[in-house]
Amino acid sequence: MEKEKLKPLSFAIGLNIKPFPYQADFLIDNSRRIIFVAGRQTGKTTMTAIKGLFFALTHPNSTILVVAPTWRQSNILFNRMQSFILTSFVSNFITNMTKTTIYFNNKSKIFCLPSGQYGDTIRGFTADLIIFDEGAYIPEEVYIAVEPALATKNGTLILIGTPSGKVGRFWEAFNSPFFSHHHATSYENPLISEEFLEEQKLGMTELQFKQEFLAEFIEEADLYFPLSLVDKSLENPDFLIEEKPTDGTYYLGIDVAGTGTDETAYVIVKKEKGILKTIYWKTESKKDTVHIVNKAIELIKKFKPEWIKIDSTGIGKGVYDELYNKLGGIVKGINFSSENERFNLYNNLKILMEKELIKIPNDKKFRLQFTSYTYESRNGKLKINKSQNAHDDLVDALALASYNTSHDWTLYQLPDQSI
Repeated sequence: MEKEKLKPLSFAIGLNIKPFPYQADFLIDNSRRIIFVAGRQTGKTTMTAIKGLFFALTHPNSTILVVAPTWRQSNILFNRMQSFILTSFVSNFITNMTKTTIYFNNKSKIFCLPSGQYGDTIRGFTADLIIFDEGAYIPEEVYIAVEPALATKNGTLILIGTPSGKVGRFWEAFNSPFFSHHHATSYENPLISEEFLEEQKLGMTELQFKQEFLAEFIEEADLYFPLSLVDKSLENPDFLIEEKPTDGTYYLGIDVAGTGTDETAYVIVKKEKGILKTIYWKTESKKDTVHIVNKAIELIKKFKPEWIKIDSTGIGKGVYDELYNKLGGIVKGINFSSENERFNLYNNLKILMEKELIKIPNDKKFRLQFTSYTYESRNGKLKINKSQNAHDDLVDALALASYNTSHDWTLYQLPDQSI
């Protein structure tokens, strides 16, 4: 191996990290355009943190941007860099470090930024290296904003993340001859046992497991909510979350956990100028009826929703009965055992998305749950299927919260379909 290519590996070992073969291939790659598509727990964040630090130390006066869809996501990679600095010899080369910036004594700088919806945080920078974490979830407009930031210095672009559907810039980059490609499944990490992976498989659909652990770009053909449609509805969570109510009408949806790995999900949407915005979302596991009722009342007191919609079948019936007895008619039960009701519920959400009348948080867990719904046509009728293994709690709660929120409900109801 060339001496120059050994340097990043020596640097990693100096940080007490011994890369596995697929990680080493990524570390020594000095291409201008790199994409690393990998399953969960393959060390892509750690390797990229090392690669970013090495770049800063070996390219004086350079500007490096660490970018992800949200502050929280970009902080994961940035904090990994800071952790290496605080526990190694790299600290000797640092002049200052804040929550969002690292300054090196060779005049290099690393900035931690959220991408936002349109890349406004990136505009104005001239960068030598831009790292996109969770590259599949970064909006198209942000990729467009990056081009001038890299052009002046002929900078380097690194994209990392788990894959998504076969759409968007991340998918295109993985198939582009202009990018150097790296791919790793979770099975390639010798620290992950097959027993663990088999356990994870039990709680996911086949499509979700292929995406999250085998790092495969999944087909959209059979998805009831195509990821291209989901992506059109995504918004930066930082622009959606509300800590207290403002002007607008609020609606609360609650999907009560059944058994096993199910979670209870609470979703609040706010109707403002004809658009529904998801301003609150939370899941909880293994909570009893008393806790769920109290949590619902807490949210009701805070946001004063016009209605609360709950799956009133199965375990949810107890929650519905308790809330209805306390609050009366604003609590509305949705009969999930009715094929027509369930079809209308999901169809309503899909049409709101198609008409761009709803904003959903660009949250990986939220987005992944949309892949739990597939469809097929039987005897001229559309049948929507849900996996028995995968989580769909957030999407169900969102569908409940946004059900019948249109001014003209006749546009959104197809009562003759079955599910």
